[in-house]
Amino acid sequence: MPADAAAAQAAVNAAVVQAIKQSVQPSPAQAQAPDKPVVTIDVPRRNAADAAVYLRDFLKRTHKTGSKKHPVQEVKDAQRDMGQLAVDGVVGSKTRARAKQLGVTLP
Repeated sequence: MPADAAAAQAAVNAAVVQAIKQSVQPSPAQAQAPDKPVVTIDVPRRNAADAAVYLRDFLKRTHKTGSKKHPVQEVKDAQRDMGQLAVDGVVGSKTRARAKQLGVTLP
């Protein structure tokens, strides 16, 4: 590529970058708004067998198996950690079968 063509292409690229930067500038109201803090949440993970044991103990303690209308977050967490594809917060036949595969019988 000749030097003149390269310089022309660089000028075009610079103009495009400048136009993009101007198009994404915040509005005056947004520019004056304070930055919102970034919130990060550490989600504890367990291995699958520990999750099944936790779920068994949770069910013995609370008897909350969840329903479609009222799923249980602790059940969802255990299902996620047990490696289930369906994480719905309801202890059903698939959750019981997965726990049994891991050597844990749910009440």
